[in-house]
Amino acid sequence: MMGRVSPIDLGRPRDLGDLLGLSLGLWFRHLPLFFALAFVVVAPVVLLVDGVWAGTLDDVEAGTLDDVEAADAPVAAGLVSTLLQLTVVPALVTAMHVIAVQDIARGESPSFGRALRSAFAVLVPVGLVVVLYALAVGLGFLALIVPGLWLSVRWYFGAQAAVVDDSRGVGALRRSGELVDGTWWRVAGILFVLGLLGMIVSGVLAALVGVVVGVVGDADAGIAVGNVLLQTLAVSWTAVAGTLLYFDLRARKAPAFPGAEAPERPWVGPSRA
Repeated sequence: MMGRVSPIDLGRPRDLGDLLGLSLGLWFRHLPLFFALAFVVVAPVVLLVDGVWAGTLDDVEAGTLDDVEAADAPVAAGLVSTLLQLTVVPALVTAMHVIAVQDIARGESPSFGRALRSAFAVLVPVGLVVVLYALAVGLGFLALIVPGLWLSVRWYFGAQAAVVDDSRGVGALRRSGELVDGTWWRVAGILFVLGLLGMIVSGVLAALVGVVVGVVGDADAGIAVGNVLLQTLAVSWTAVAGTLLYFDLRARKAPAFPGAEAPERPWVGPSRA
C-alpha cells in the first residue's frame, strides 16, 4: 500500500512566485526520486553513447582502430546522442515526472516503479509528440528564427498534454497551443526564469559533486560525473517545473475545456476553496 504525502492543489492558477516556490519545494522534497527517474534515462546516453562510443577516438590515438573508424565513431555517436536527447530522453523523463507529480497531488507517495511502468505505457505517443515538436521548432528556426521561437513556447507542453489529457500527435501540440494562446509572453517569461533558475541550481550541485569526486579520484572522473549530474538535474528540474506550469495554464483555461474541471482521472488534491 502506498504511503501518504501532503497533497497539492493542481487545479488552481499560480503566479510566478507561487510557481517558483512550489517547483523548488516539490523538487527538493522529492529530489532522490526525481533524480533517479531522470538518471535512469540520461546516464546511459551520456555514459554509453557520449562517453564510451564517442570515446573510441581515444582507442584510435592508441593505435587500436583505423582512420575510417576514427572518423565514423564520434560522428555516429553524436548523431545517435542528439536523436536520443531530442526524443526518448525528454519523452520518458517528462512522462515519469508528470505521473509522479500527479501521485503527489493526490497525497500518495510517488513510486519509482509505478512512474517507470506508466511512462513506458505512453512512451510511443509521447515520443511522437516530442518528435513532432522538435521537427516543427527546428524548421521554424530555419525559417528566420522567429517562427521557431514562437512555436517552441506555444507547443512546449505537448508531452504533458499527451500524458495528462490523453491527447495524441498533433492534437497534443494543439492542446498546448490552446493553453498558451493569449499568454505567450507570460509563458515565455516564466519558462526563461525557470530555465535560468534550473541552470544555476543544477550547475552548482553538479559542480560541487564533481569537485569532490575530482579531489577524491581524478580530474577526468570529476568532469564525467559532473556532466552526468548536470544533465540529469537539469532535465529533472525542467520536467517538474514544466509540469506545474502546465497545470497552472490548464487551471486558467479550465472553463474553456469541457470536462476539464472534473477530469476522469483524480489528479488534483483536496480543494482549498
